[in-house]
Amino acid sequence: MDRAAESDGLVRLGPTRALSFIAALAVSLVLLLDPYILGPRLSWQIHSGLPLMMTGVSISFAYALGYKPDRRALHAAFHPAVGWLLLAVGAAILATG
Repeated sequence: MDRAAESDGLVRLGPTRALSFIAALAVSLVLLLDPYILGPRLSWQIHSGLPLMMTGVSISFAYALGYKPDRRALHAAFHPAVGWLLLAVGAAILATG
């Protein structure tokens, strides 16, 4: 990100940021608008998969909106691949059964 964009508080929306934002927004909207979509799932699936998906949504939103942590561990934790992986694993757990 260049200095002009940083000073204005703007975040350039590259392809990974756009993909992260779209994925997080889609999952959030589906669960917000139709929470009963999880109705036929077993309790263990919801309690195992949903927290993973919500963590992936949080990481994806944080990355897409331009959050840049100072510490290396947090920088690795907020990588878009981590968010996408958690979204995929959570969705896979919810889809089984």
